[in-house]
Amino acid sequence: MKNREGGHILVIILGIILVLFLVGFFRTSRSVWSPVTYKKVLRLPCGLTVSHPGLTKGEKISFPLKLDGYVNDCGWTKVGMSAGTAQVFDGQGRAVTDPTDLVVPSDSIEAPYYFSAMMYVVAPPSTDTGTIIIKSTSGLIYPVALLF
Repeated sequence: MKNREGGHILVIILGIILVLFLVGFFRTSRSVWSPVTYKKVLRLPCGLTVSHPGLTKGEKISFPLKLDGYVNDCGWTKVGMSAGTAQVFDGQGRAVTDPTDLVVPSDSIEAPYYFSAMMYVVAPPSTDTGTIIIKSTSGLIYPVALLF
């Protein structure tokens, strides 16, 4: 009977080790809820995703303007702690804000990389419409239409 008890204990120990591997206990970060886990759930497309401002038709923006989202490869990636720059222009092409870095937090270690920026007015817009021009670190450009 002692031989059977030893076999059961061995199976239980192997089961515990297997469960620990499955939840990621033996990873270097030691975190079950790592950033990679929730980012995969987002199912972001390749490229740029702008989360805010999430403009609906007819919605006007106000300043300071918070811009945030994700870059997910396909030419949109980070260099250092920056995912690129953004600048707001009015409908006549005049700059409303200075170019602003899209800052990637230091804990964002794998794509998709979260970025955020606060944009402040340096010159009032002369039209009711405008555009945010987002430039990647590789030179890609993405425009977002705005209403002031």
